[in-house]
Amino acid sequence: MKVIFIGGKKIGYKILEHLVKTDAVSLVVTNKSDTKPERWFPSVKEITDKYDIPYMQGNINEMEDYIKGIEPDFIVCAYYDYILKPNIIALPTKEAINIHMGLAQEYRGCYPTTFPIIDGKNHAGITIHSISAGIDDGPIYATNQFPLYDKETGKEVYDKCTDLALVTFKEIWPRIKSESIIPKNQTGNPVYHKRSDFPSHRINLDWPMFKIDRYVRALTFPPFPMPYFTFEGKKFEIQYV
Repeated sequence: MKVIFIGGKKIGYKILEHLVKTDAVSLVVTNKSDTKPERWFPSVKEITDKYDIPYMQGNINEMEDYIKGIEPDFIVCAYYDYILKPNIIALPTKEAINIHMGLAQEYRGCYPTTFPIIDGKNHAGITIHSISAGIDDGPIYATNQFPLYDKETGKEVYDKCTDLALVTFKEIWPRIKSESIIPKNQTGNPVYHKRSDFPSHRINLDWPMFKIDRYVRALTFPPFPMPYFTFEGKKFEIQYV
């Protein structure tokens, strides 16, 4: 199978690391942040350099002619910054699929590992689904979830979702390729978050204690800035222990 991989961050790195061992990866298109010196995640370019795979950064929607020349069977997406347009989704001979770092029937779009904590959910999880014209709304191949505990942080939930997504992808990918599994249409009433919805790191001390706790835990994600509050004009960072 000829595969084009698009994505990055920790989950993208792990998915690509697996794909190069199972399929012919013909192209990798990643986010512009993939090689920034200050990044906190491994660069997928390390894998493309090792296996001599063509590597590009940026918007795949502007690469249609190049993609057509490859004639891919699949596009596999994991943590990609751009929304695929219908003409790109239609290019693979088989399908375009996405590994979403949340339960798509509950959370679509950005920060699906952050808002389950803020919203007081007792679980979080991941989704592998077919890519459609909407955002994270395509038919589902697999979901997997785990319980959320009272003291888990945003970083801990992110890492759990990353590990679970990789395990689930390894299990379901052979069945997707062989067309031995039929994806199921989504149900439910999910919440959609865009990039601008990310909550402020500033904590309001007038909030109820449970809300302060949830926000502090959700926003505890090294190496990003810590949540904080201000008192008498001074800023105090909150370290969750």
